[in-house]
Amino acid sequence: MATGRPFLLAFKNIVEATGAVQDISNNSDISRQHLQRILSGNENPTLETLASALNAVGLTIEFKPVSVGGN
Repeated sequence: MATGRPFLLAFKNIVEATGAVQDISNNSDISRQHLQRILSGNENPTLETLASALNAVGLTIEFKPVSVGGN
C-alpha cells in the first residue's frame, strides 16, 4: 500500500459521511472535479486543499510537537 493511501481513504470516508461532494466543493476553495480526482486517488491533494476541504466539513488539521526524551 502506498504511503498516504490510508489517510486518503479516511478523507474519502469523511467526505462521503458528511455530505455531497458538490456541497463540500461549494463550501471550500476546491472545484467539484478536483475533489473527485482526489477522492478517486487520481490526484494527490496539497495541504492547502486538504485544509480547505476539512474546514468545509467542520474539521481541521493540527500539528503538535513530538515528545522528546520519552515524555
